[in-house]
Amino acid sequence: MSGGLRLPGARPLYGGVRRQPHAACPRRPKFADCGTACDHSAGLGWMNNAMTITGRCLCGAVHWASSELPVVTRVCWCRDCQYLGAGSGTVNSCFRTSAFSSAGKTTDYFSVADSGNRMRRRFCRACGTPLFSEAETRPHLIFVRVGTFDEPGVARPALTMWTASAPIWACFDPGLPQVAGQPPPAA
Repeated sequence: MSGGLRLPGARPLYGGVRRQPHAACPRRPKFADCGTACDHSAGLGWMNNAMTITGRCLCGAVHWASSELPVVTRVCWCRDCQYLGAGSGTVNSCFRTSAFSSAGKTTDYFSVADSGNRMRRRFCRACGTPLFSEAETRPHLIFVRVGTFDEPGVARPALTMWTASAPIWACFDPGLPQVAGQPPPAA
């Protein structure tokens, strides 16, 4: 995937989130301890757009990176996601393609989702890990499986969707809103 971002050559800091030093930080040499521009006490509030989120497939043949936070993260129980999740729903983060890049060989699978969108789904050619989905109608967005994040805690789901398709034994987070079908587009 082409984009304005190039994959970092060095190992990311903090399990997949690369923090960039910022001029306002009084502890600039140790910006991980910053209290000025990063509010560590607010959970994920310390994150800003001056970072890189990274991930990979199981075997490491495909790597990806985003210079921006996800637009939204959702748990999906549509039938396609149940296939991709080996019976469970999937957790997917939506990123803007302009801030996203990937490297490595993938295999594409095209299908029409329950929402009616024609989808391009990409998997690692070597290990088969489901990585990305893209809707033909929204080429400016890419959906990334949170299981591929180097640091999955970066992405917190905002809602659970397609609950009407979930099996009777499915477990839902009671703290998340639930939508029986397709919610409005992410962006």
